[in-house]
Amino acid sequence: DMSFDDIRAKHNAVVIATGVYKSRDLGGPGAGNDGIVKAIDYLTCSNRLNMGDSVAEFDSGELNASGKKVVVIGGGAGGAAGALLAAIPADKPLPAELKAKLDEAMAAAESGDRSKMRPVMAEIREWAEANGVELPAGRGR
Repeated sequence: DMSFDDIRAKHNAVVIATGVYKSRDLGGPGAGNDGIVKAIDYLTCSNRLNMGDSVAEFDSGELNASGKKVVVIGGGAGGAAGALLAAIPADKPLPAELKAKLDEAMAAAESGDRSKMRPVMAEIREWAEANGVELPAGRGR
């Protein structure tokens, strides 16, 4: 264990990024069926894998989309992130430029500033289309 002061002493900056903590239920027929995964669970799993953690739900196949056909219901930054993470093989790291854009989109979404989010989402769409990933259409498209 390290104290916050110890962490701060060893780094130029410390970012505390709590991110989204609660997802919304679809509430429709079949929303609780096997194979229906909330984006927050999938995104958290992906983040943990990228940090080198072992994730039992990934190892069991529950949160591993590799080689599967995936449908993302929803749009915006969360939908885009889910679609992109599902399309990138689990054994390959998320490209740094894409991760930076996803982080920027999520920050804009959390702030509620759509004027910042639209250009970032356009860049994410360009990357996705260039790499064969079909993203869900957002409200602005």
